Amino acid sequence: MNKGLDIARYTFEENVEKFSLLGLDEDQAQKVKSLQDNFNRLLDGIILPKKAKLL
Repeated sequence: MNKGLDIARYTFEENVEKFSLLGLDEDQAQKVKSLQDNFNRLLDGIILPKKAKLL
């Protein structure tokens, strides 16, 4: 996987953890979880072309 996508996923997960520390109610926590799942699916669906090797 592309390092940039790994960084995006890690950064998003870090920020989701901050939301969980705020003591969200169950509905808000479910929305955050849904957003995280959608974001992960988006990242998983990105297909990057392989770079051609230079000789």
